[in-house]
Amino acid sequence: MAQVLLIIPPFYYGDLSEAGPVYPSLGIVHVAAMVEKGGYKAKIKDMFADGYDESLLKEDLKDPELKIVGISSVSATFKVSLNILKTVKAERPDIVTIIGGPHVTVLTDETMKEPYIDYGAIGEADYTALELVDYIIKGQGEPDKIKGIAYKIGGKVVKTEPRGFIEDMDSLPFPAYHLLPMHKYRSYGVYDSGKKTISMITARGCPFKCTYCCSSKLFGARWRCLSPKKTIEWIKKVVDEYGIDHIYFQDDEFTVNHERVMEICDWMIDNK
Repeated sequence: MAQVLLIIPPFYYGDLSEAGPVYPSLGIVHVAAMVEKGGYKAKIKDMFADGYDESLLKEDLKDPELKIVGISSVSATFKVSLNILKTVKAERPDIVTIIGGPHVTVLTDETMKEPYIDYGAIGEADYTALELVDYIIKGQGEPDKIKGIAYKIGGKVVKTEPRGFIEDMDSLPFPAYHLLPMHKYRSYGVYDSGKKTISMITARGCPFKCTYCCSSKLFGARWRCLSPKKTIEWIKKVVDEYGIDHIYFQDDEFTVNHERVMEICDWMIDNK
């Protein structure tokens, strides 16, 4: 039973599927942690790890407590994400749908014209998602006062004031790994030696603004990080609670602060 269902859409590598990694979309995992911190019941459906099974999705949609379905999409998964939201609206027209991630952040107007999408969460969505959930479920606030969202009024796309980026990364709750099928993740084929693996983001933002990358649009052009102490705390937690022995740091830039990297690595070496 859940009030908020968060979906990670499937990603296809085609002929490279055997070599490709399987890791969760961490944006969804962080949003789930924030939603739970706000006192709501959340569920994550990882269709990348578990596969796209429409019958199982329809079972989830029978939950009478369910009020919101959120999905995170890159451009490569946008078509399948739309199909998922189409199923949601066909089965439960009363459910409010939200899309977040790089695609809606970069192509907001184009994305929001789709009929199966009620709200778009633009950019860094941790607090945006919680405020949207508060509004949809509790009726708190007004959508035009929620920073960093897009929605439709009379068919016209409306965008609110952009939300600033999170300065104190240490204030973020621990990612909601407990909602994931932790046993189903694997590293890149050449690195996959059967170790129990998970991904983690310890810093956001990138100062380099490469023309082929959307990182600075999604997370800003200024690098922000968890402190070494908090990073070590998160590492220790996944090792102790889930038996993880391989972590893929998905930071756009992990090594900007050399002293921080050395402190984290020294701790990992000292603790074997």
